[in-house]
Amino acid sequence: QSLDRPGRFDKVVNVDLPDVRGRADILKLHLKKITTAPNVESSIIARGTPGLSGAELANLVNQAAVYACQKNAIAVDMTHLEWAKDKILMGAERKTMILTEASRKATAYHEAGHAIMAMYTAGATPLYKATILPRGRALGITFQLPEMDKVDITKKECLSRLDVCMGGKIAEEIIYGKENTTSGCGSDLQSATNTARAMVTQYGMSEQVGPINLAEKWESWSGKIRDIADNEVVEILKESEERTRKMLSKKSVELHRLAQGLIEYETLDAKEIEKICNGEKLDKTKTSTNTVVEGPDSDERKSLGNDQKKVPSLIKA
Repeated sequence: QSLDRPGRFDKVVNVDLPDVRGRADILKLHLKKITTAPNVESSIIARGTPGLSGAELANLVNQAAVYACQKNAIAVDMTHLEWAKDKILMGAERKTMILTEASRKATAYHEAGHAIMAMYTAGATPLYKATILPRGRALGITFQLPEMDKVDITKKECLSRLDVCMGGKIAEEIIYGKENTTSGCGSDLQSATNTARAMVTQYGMSEQVGPINLAEKWESWSGKIRDIADNEVVEILKESEERTRKMLSKKSVELHRLAQGLIEYETLDAKEIEKICNGEKLDKTKTSTNTVVEGPDSDERKSLGNDQKKVPSLIKA
């Protein structure tokens, strides 16, 4: 703090992350350095990359150029840029990982639960893609992208974020029972807990606690009010769990359809997910990148979730 005292550095210039117009200009600058196809539009990529810095956008273009070279393409097109965007947003693909059939199916239901909640929960951030191709440290990812840059969040959007986080865990419980849910929901619960805690201690969105900011100097508040805040966080999370269970039970047909679609096609975008949930057929090649083996007999999930009567046809009659 001594640096910004009067007479030293009086002016502070805040440099925020680029908005959609800034990202488009940055992408244009870097795209000039490579050969691009006529269909490349920097504005489309810019709209789909909220929150990325200039360095990350430069990396996106470089990754797209490398991928185009690997594919022996004469120019970088939108397909290469979309691939690079997915790699940066969702992590690198782990194509050599060996999966058991039960684990892959459980991941499909887990990601389907997230996707269903993102589609049908009011106020949720629009769905972008869902995949059961392992990326980074995750066995699967359901990714959402805002339609435009966001600088704030409403209580309704906070609650919808909680419900989407709970989707994977509750989907596993519905299909396999509470005893066979996996540790894959750990990061989801961490994200949900952080959001619920922020609602109570920072955003003033709790009726029990009221319009108080408890986040700063948490230890200075009385034990009574801290207990109230902690109990309120737990209550918000349990209410979200119940809302999610009701929604996924209501959308059981769509849940089974989408899980089956992910097993067959591995990666689906928002439009494809909507088609599958409506029972429509996709004009797309079935894919399974990873080696899938039969799991051990001790894995109880092998015998669960296989009731074919519950799984509706992917194609409308």
